[in-house]
Amino acid sequence: MSKINIYFGHALTNATREYRDERERARQRLEQDPGINVLRFIGLTEGGPGDVYDCDIVKCVGGADLFICDLSIDSNGTGIEFCQAVQVCKIPTLALYGADARMSRLVLGFQERIPERVRIRRYHSIQEELVALVIDEIAHHPDLHKRYLEAMEE
Repeated sequence: MSKINIYFGHALTNATREYRDERERARQRLEQDPGINVLRFIGLTEGGPGDVYDCDIVKCVGGADLFICDLSIDSNGTGIEFCQAVQVCKIPTLALYGADARMSRLVLGFQERIPERVRIRRYHSIQEELVALVIDEIAHHPDLHKRYLEAMEE
């Protein structure tokens, strides 16, 4: 059985270097899990706008079994990815936000109206908590949990 494909999206353009680096370190911890394959976005410097669309929307969101997004900072791109994951691809989505951030009422509405696909969790340290939050989210979806356990046995 194959690993669980996870896409972890977050703000880039309007985020500080510190914010981006913290999420990169958290992503690297997630990549160490033998049952998970982390899909990577194109970033701020590679390719042009069409390449970003092809990578982030088509390859990453379209190829994910689970979308994890950090919505602590307003981001057009992450919001578009969120809607693509939930409304178009219909994949389970975990929306995260930091202790000092506020969650949009619209995102809260997604969780209220489509709870089988959208869950929201607050964190205090993305680096310390991301892996546990993702494992908990996988366990919330029986089909993903079964695949995850099978991948861990390989």
